[in-house]
Amino acid sequence: MNAPAPSQATTPTATTAAHAPAIPMTFKQRAHDAVHDQQLRKNFRGAMDFLMAKRAAQFPDGDELERLRTFGNHVRARAL
Repeated sequence: MNAPAPSQATTPTATTAAHAPAIPMTFKQRAHDAVHDQQLRKNFRGAMDFLMAKRAAQFPDGDELERLRTFGNHVRARAL
């Protein structure tokens, strides 16, 4: 694979730099935007529903799942 010729190399230009925000967003601003992003929330909800359905299929008995979780917590506490 050949490297691009110098004329084809991508370098930042004044036009790309002009699109950068003058004041960087704070973490709180980015978190607020992410929490209120409906598409992102829809995607996460779909992923969580999928994972919860897979778990329910593997452990149809809720009592058994709770016993396994308790057992796993005891094993972890003893190992650490």
